[in-house]
Amino acid sequence: RRSDIVESRARELGMAAVKQGSHAKAETLDELLAQLSITADACAYMGDDLNDLAPMARVGLPACPSDAALEVRARALFVARQQGGRGAARELIELCLKASGRWQTVVGDLFHPPGQNTPG
Repeated sequence: RRSDIVESRARELGMAAVKQGSHAKAETLDELLAQLSITADACAYMGDDLNDLAPMARVGLPACPSDAALEVRARALFVARQQGGRGAARELIELCLKASGRWQTVVGDLFHPPGQNTPG
C-alpha cells in the first residue's frame, strides 16, 4: 500500500530511497540494493507476513516485529520486542546503528545538531 505519511516521514528522516505499494517485494529489494549500491548481506529487512519471506531470505539480517506471522518469526534473526507500528522498526534501527558504531553520533547530534554552536 501507499501512504503520504510514510513518504513525508521518509523525507524528514533523509532516507535515500522509499518504495511503497510493491507486491513483488523480493524484486523491489533487488532494485533498491542496485539503486543504493548495497549488497544483500549488508542489508537488514523487517517484515511481518508471508510475502516478506522471500526478501528476508536474501538479506544479512532478516527481522520482524513481535506480532509477525509465526513462519516469519521462525526465520528472523532479530525479533523486536515491540509490535509493528509500535516501535519495532525503531528497535531494529537502533540495533543497526549500535552495531555499526554510529549510535553515539546520532545521540550526540540530537543534543547538538550539526551547524549549531555548542557551549564550550
